[in-house]
Amino acid sequence: MAELLLETNKLNEAENYINNILNEHPKDAIGLTLRGRLRLANRKFQNAIEDFRLSIKEEPNFPYSHYYLGLTYEIIGNFQSAKSEFDETLKFAPNFVEARLLLATYYLQSGDYNQSLKEVEKVLSVQANNPVANLLAGDIKLQQRQVDEASAYFKTVINNFPQDPRGYIKLGITLQIQKKNKEAAEQFEKALSINPNLVDVLGMVAAIYISDKKPEKAIERAMAQLNKSAENPLIYHLIGRIYITMKDFENAEKSLKKAIELKNDLVAVYMDLGGIYTRKGAIEDAIKQYNEAIKLNPKLLPPYVVLGVIYEQKGKIDEAIKYYKKALEIKPEFGPAANNLAWTYSEHEGNLDEALSLAETAKKLLPTDPSVSDTLGWIYYKKKAYLKAISLFKESLEKSPDNPAILYHLGMAYYKKGDNKMAEETLKSSLRTNKKFPGDEEAKKVLQELRK
Repeated sequence: MAELLLETNKLNEAENYINNILNEHPKDAIGLTLRGRLRLANRKFQNAIEDFRLSIKEEPNFPYSHYYLGLTYEIIGNFQSAKSEFDETLKFAPNFVEARLLLATYYLQSGDYNQSLKEVEKVLSVQANNPVANLLAGDIKLQQRQVDEASAYFKTVINNFPQDPRGYIKLGITLQIQKKNKEAAEQFEKALSINPNLVDVLGMVAAIYISDKKPEKAIERAMAQLNKSAENPLIYHLIGRIYITMKDFENAEKSLKKAIELKNDLVAVYMDLGGIYTRKGAIEDAIKQYNEAIKLNPKLLPPYVVLGVIYEQKGKIDEAIKYYKKALEIKPEFGPAANNLAWTYSEHEGNLDEALSLAETAKKLLPTDPSVSDTLGWIYYKKKAYLKAISLFKESLEKSPDNPAILYHLGMAYYKKGDNKMAEETLKSSLRTNKKFPGDEEAKKVLQELRK
């Protein structure tokens, strides 16, 4: 009875039954597992883990304790422990399909496609039409670039479960990989006919129109979906994002505001609205939107960095530093914040040693980002390590060859090193773009000196 109540999400009633079991038999393995499941449903993960472990202690061979312990570990992100528990489950119950499919998913996400497929095939040998197993097998074949075999698995799901949208979605993605956009869109439309609230799938249809240079069709299609899924804030958000790709910021703003009116806790909407206001130069409005995003999700990193950039551009350096530091408090190894803070310190009389440490951290995290190489190079330049600086600027220019600021930095490093010929050539290149950049006046001044 308690299990049925848990399955139907009648948690309060389930709790009464479970308490009665454990009051009479405090060490009952099934009772402890049921209580663990109740705590798992209530997101009391540590308490759930304790119950499942107690159950295993009393009955080491009870597969359900291992299974639900593995499930809890998976939810909290401890994937290696989850795998171990699924292995234990299958040791005692080899036909436990759910555990085997979760183990297959673990191998797939770990990149071990062959082992993942072996686990899936064990399920398919006894349940040939199992939808999850077929979807997983198709995903594995997609990763292995075997699109025909992937399609066959997805078609099995469609043929046996025609009201399950997942088969159509996966087949659509497979067709997209094959550059068959029209056929892909047809599959996505079939999924939407089953469930009109699949906004991610609607986004896939819109993306096809946009890639075909038909953004107006994307808007038209998204608008039409409102007739089937009225007042859906996610659709208004999608419409807003399509308008952003069209640079129609006025209509984008209207759509995003409508999304907020319908549901005021969608963080991504505030981020997109902040981006629109930034482009329009309505900086105070942008700041308000990014702060709203932070209020809704204080651990979301991008708004801290964006606010740091905004305040730095406004000349409010202390505020910029504050936001970069907040991002690094949340995640000490967050490359964009480390890079920006390093740059801010180097440009505004901060501690160059601290700036260097931050820039090296950013370089380790974002080794191919040209702006990170540029930041690190500029700090070495300021520390008079010109050879190191030149090497980093050259590396940066490989990824961003026409960036005038990086060309200016390289030219200045050549100048300080005494290589006047290369300095003149590089500084000329920085000014040839006719783009304003920090240091353009200094570049002109140094060029005049070199020509004397």
